[in-house]
Amino acid sequence: ILLRDLHEDISDGQMNTLFHQFDSNQDGQITFEEFIHAIAYVIKKNYNKKTLYEEKEKLVSYSFLEEEEMPHDLAYSRPEKQQAIIKMRALAMLLLGTSLILIFSKSIVSVIGEIGYRSNIRPFYVSFVV
Repeated sequence: ILLRDLHEDISDGQMNTLFHQFDSNQDGQITFEEFIHAIAYVIKKNYNKKTLYEEKEKLVSYSFLEEEEMPHDLAYSRPEKQQAIIKMRALAMLLLGTSLILIFSKSIVSVIGEIGYRSNIRPFYVSFVV
């Protein structure tokens, strides 16, 4: 049943052969120790260096996706200097975003209120759509 749950294409005859091969005490059940022995056997039998090599090639070929891009002006700086510059840039962006919200929030709320008034829909619901 386990092999079929793992989507292995195995016939009943093959399954019975495996069962009898690994049921070492012939009690009609596979004990935990027999199961571990069977799994170890299957792993050793199916060990294929070519498959492992192909998996390694896949990992290497996708490794470029994990690389983070470094701005050119920071690429050759010391890590401490890079962190300081990145923190300053983050602070500048945070202040810019906060300033834009403070400047335009009142007018945006007025526009949403007017849209709600003219469309006869509560501004609360209009704000979700916008």
